[in-house]
Amino acid sequence: GLRDGTWSVTAEPVGFLFAKTKVKIEGDATTRVQLRLLRGGTVGGRVVDREKTPVADARIALFPDFTMPVIGRVSEMTGPPLAARVAENSPVRTDAEGRFSISGLADDAEASVAVWHADFVGAVAPGVRPGTNDLEIVLDRPGVVRGRAIAAGDRAPLAEFEVRTVTTMAMVMERPTSLARVTQE
Repeated sequence: GLRDGTWSVTAEPVGFLFAKTKVKIEGDATTRVQLRLLRGGTVGGRVVDREKTPVADARIALFPDFTMPVIGRVSEMTGPPLAARVAENSPVRTDAEGRFSISGLADDAEASVAVWHADFVGAVAPGVRPGTNDLEIVLDRPGVVRGRAIAAGDRAPLAEFEVRTVTTMAMVMERPTSLARVTQE
């Protein structure tokens, strides 16, 4: 429940423009609200790998990607693979030919299209405008790190450890990109 006062109620379902209204809550009364959602502009295209093979079942999402002074475009600062995670649970997917279409972009807006697929490194296409229908987003297969952890003194293999990969963002900050816990039975 909500305490007495004025509250903002928002909705942003995939494929529609953001909608917002205010409601006043008084006591235990039920306050009804109806938000009218508009479709907005559409963006479409195709997701392929480096060999131009279509990538089926990639998840697609739109997100506002902006530029900050000194830092630059946010999706570039965080790195496209991390920014692409916004699409990880999106219901919008590419078809067998790698094609997609997604709505929800304001007519005068610019957004980024995020693409996520479990078998690829995520990607972001920044600066996309409504009506773009020939966007091609290329996904890369992930690299692999193999090795072992050994004790410095006797060089014995360690039975339990964590492996992390990190990347630098905004020129000075490190952020993890992956984590794996290794345990030998």
